[in-house]
Amino acid sequence: MKHKNELDRLIRNLYLIKNTNLNNILETYKLAITRTTNFIEALINKIDPKNAGTVCFSATSSLQSSK
Repeated sequence: MKHKNELDRLIRNLYLIKNTNLNNILETYKLAITRTTNFIEALINKIDPKNAGTVCFSATSSLQSSK
């Protein structure tokens, strides 16, 4: 019986590690996407200041509506 409890605990810990790793990967990608979006928006503002924010806003809103 002791071995079953240890095995259950090991399996539970492995799931925790897997979920933590997946969450860390997702957070890393979200940060990279945010930085890239900010960089692109800064480029647009520099190239065409009168239309600043309109391109990124429409792209962001279409991404949010597809969720």
